[in-house]
Amino acid sequence: MGILVAFPVSDVFFLLVLYAGYLWTEIKSAPIQTQILIRTKLFFILMWALFLSNFRWRGSGDVVATSLQPFELMRYGHLYMDEFYRGFLDNQDISWVYFRNRHALSMYSSAAGILLTPFYVIPVLFHVPVTDLLIHQYQKIGASFMVVVSAYFFFKVVESQSGKKWAYLLTVAYAFGTSSLSTSSQAIWQHGPGQLFLSLGSYFLFRWEDNPSERRLGFWSGFCFAMAAWCRYSNILIWGLVGAFVGVKKKSGLKYYLSGTLFPALAIAADNFFHSGSVMKTGYQASTLHFTPHLWDGFWGLLVSPARGLLLFSPLAIFACWGFFEAWRTRDNDLVRLFSIGVSATIVFYSGYFVWSGGWAFGPRYLADITPLWMLGLLPIMPRIAKSTVLKRLFLFAFGFSILVHAIGAYFTWSWEKLYTLSLWNWQRNPVVYLLTQAVTPGSRDRIEGIAVSFIIAGLLIACSRVQKVPA
Repeated sequence: MGILVAFPVSDVFFLLVLYAGYLWTEIKSAPIQTQILIRTKLFFILMWALFLSNFRWRGSGDVVATSLQPFELMRYGHLYMDEFYRGFLDNQDISWVYFRNRHALSMYSSAAGILLTPFYVIPVLFHVPVTDLLIHQYQKIGASFMVVVSAYFFFKVVESQSGKKWAYLLTVAYAFGTSSLSTSSQAIWQHGPGQLFLSLGSYFLFRWEDNPSERRLGFWSGFCFAMAAWCRYSNILIWGLVGAFVGVKKKSGLKYYLSGTLFPALAIAADNFFHSGSVMKTGYQASTLHFTPHLWDGFWGLLVSPARGLLLFSPLAIFACWGFFEAWRTRDNDLVRLFSIGVSATIVFYSGYFVWSGGWAFGPRYLADITPLWMLGLLPIMPRIAKSTVLKRLFLFAFGFSILVHAIGAYFTWSWEKLYTLSLWNWQRNPVVYLLTQAVTPGSRDRIEGIAVSFIIAGLLIACSRVQKVPA
């Protein structure tokens, strides 16, 4: 039993692979309808296994306190960090913990730690000693599961709007061609829980749009968007925008949306009181809440800087921008237009943050939460892409390149992040450019990775040049 709880990521990975093998053997003998269900289940089982398959942790001091909260909650019955401050949080991670009324507290929302708690039941029951290795692995299992669930509801939204074939393709893009792979699934950042509830909220909202009389869908939509705000406070922008949309478009449904937000709103207020003694003040300290009126550097940095630009790390976002434009031009998809406003508002918000880069991170980490929303911007343009060979090739290159970039974030070393003296606008801070230069640098310790990236890009270009069809 000691081995099982000491190396849980490996255990879960191999159990998932075995289960996937079992499902594969069941497909041929199952009825047609059951085959469809098995294939869908197999798809998401393999997705979870792939999130775990790098067998490494991609976190920082930001996530340490959150990863310890389940132990505090189940062993000691509270969310203070007192029992684990010494030895875990009293060194380089102290900037993310503060003291109030002689208790050590994480400055972040408690939502992620509470959601992570069920994944810690086994080590708590068996009184496993808490170590860095242990919390790294269990938090990764929980975070990756949350991203898989978010991908499932993203899949259901796309399936309802564009069909199952597009749903599979865009869900692969969502899971592996965005920060879902390189960041959200790798540690218990606030992003994974945020993506989970934004995906779930959009699922209920789309269903409510298609079935206006189903008022309970309005309740659950409100609940999920408010929960997303508790998971990461910047998502209050999405919560409020959706509420305004419901108030204008579904006036009679506003009370159901607001009733759904009641419990999460009370949870936010209680959590704020726990952290600060005031329901209106979070645990974030004043030193971390600096904003600047000079937005342009952050705005363009989050979009196109070599080290953090969303459009460079996930070129699929370029197509999503086109999709948002088409939704506004044709005015035939209210929810896509709504999410375009939410995505824009979030980008502008983080543009003004004095550390818009997100510190030690892979790509546009601060924009990870809104991934399911900007990915839905692809919906209006998929029929046009299917009809044009040129657009198919460009789209599939963006698709493949996005996956390559975030696979680098998940599987490769982050040597470019150690180039602290270089500007975030220096191309050597871009993972792909850095590795390509290392491929032709004799003696570089990253040369093999650089050569691998070179061959992958060459293969991707050749493959895309020959593509004639994509799902229609």
